[in-house]
Amino acid sequence: QKLFDPNFSTLPENEIQSTGYVISTLEAVVWCFLNTENYKDAVLKAVNLGSDTDTIAALTGGLAGLYYGYDTIPEKWINQIAAPKMINKILGRINPQEKFIPW
Repeated sequence: QKLFDPNFSTLPENEIQSTGYVISTLEAVVWCFLNTENYKDAVLKAVNLGSDTDTIAALTGGLAGLYYGYDTIPEKWINQIAAPKMINKILGRINPQEKFIPW
């Protein structure tokens, strides 16, 4: 129900739970997204919530990536991706015309 509260985005950070519980995860991801204005800040806010940071940041990054676009992901972060050729190969099965990671 928190997500449907018109004041949800103004909740203070200490009221956002970033546990592995699925409802808390959804709330944390949406809250991080609503309280930032770009991909990098959204992901960093998710990480800085603490607790289940890998899950919250991954999902926040997915949402922010869809909204802000691939080109807004910091190049330094992209260059740290492990096994980019394998990722491109797997994702290429979904859309053979697209190169997802630029190398």
